Amino acid sequence: MAYLDGDIATISAHMDSLDTEIAAAELLVTADGITMCSAGVTRYAPNRTDIQRAWVMWHQLDALRAELDGDVSAVEEALVNATTMEAGTGYSFGPPDIPYPSFEHFGYWLLDQGRAADALDQFNTSLERMPNRTKALKGKQLALKMINNTNEI
Repeated sequence: MAYLDGDIATISAHMDSLDTEIAAAELLVTADGITMCSAGVTRYAPNRTDIQRAWVMWHQLDALRAELDGDVSAVEEALVNATTMEAGTGYSFGPPDIPYPSFEHFGYWLLDQGRAADALDQFNTSLERMPNRTKALKGKQLALKMINNTNEI
């Protein structure tokens, strides 16, 4: 909602909050990614993958903030960081662990930039990770239409 309202301050506040939560989670996770027993009940305690996914979302917020600032190169850098980090996490079974998968976010942004071939790569990666996801399929269709490749649609 903050993005739609053009509210950079709220996006920045969410990023600061996420920074704090990630730092606290880092204190509970050992170098090998396992939650320390002294963290209390470990069933719901964070692990390395949770922290990685939180960083993905942080980079997505950074991309939104940069987009509102009109900084195209910063948007792309943030989305590259998000997709790189997300690629390092496991595949999702069921609903995505990250509410708006980075590959889709990046793909739709690339479409807005007129870079359909690059967007197609992002949508294909998204579909490899989460087959038949509607939003990725629609993005792939749009990209294919933009590059006049109606054979794959």
